[in-house]
Amino acid sequence: MLFYSFVSGVTPLLKREVFDTVGVFDTSPDLFAVEDYELWLRISGIYPFAFVPEVLGRYRIHPHNTSGNLFRECDKLERALQKNFELYRVPAWIRRKAMAKIELRRFKFALRQSATAPLKAEDELRFLARAIEIDPSNLTARALTWALKLGARPLLQNLLVG
Repeated sequence: MLFYSFVSGVTPLLKREVFDTVGVFDTSPDLFAVEDYELWLRISGIYPFAFVPEVLGRYRIHPHNTSGNLFRECDKLERALQKNFELYRVPAWIRRKAMAKIELRRFKFALRQSATAPLKAEDELRFLARAIEIDPSNLTARALTWALKLGARPLLQNLLVG
């Protein structure tokens, strides 16, 4: 859960005792649009998750989704993670990996945006540099940095965005 939210808001089946233990959605404004993810983080700190390998619901993406601003969504994901890092005493090395993963998401969003609106490569490199600063062992960020510097931006756009 720290690296990727695999829970869709329409599919979880939970007993009431789970909510009695961890509480309900945190509706504070700084978690708007990620309050479900923050709740799943709290639940996963105490209860196991099970995966059902079949489609249980569908999610429609449209221009008016609350998660439409992907960069703002990353900011909120960071806040949700920080809140739960403290709550569950997550080790520093796992914190670094989770936070670097958010920077890689920002990179992918910037790369996606640059496919339709011109952005400078420095905009994308900034997110990769931040991922490496947070987690120097992040080989993905290092490889993507070199790929960009070697001019492979169109290839990355096709692989990561297309």
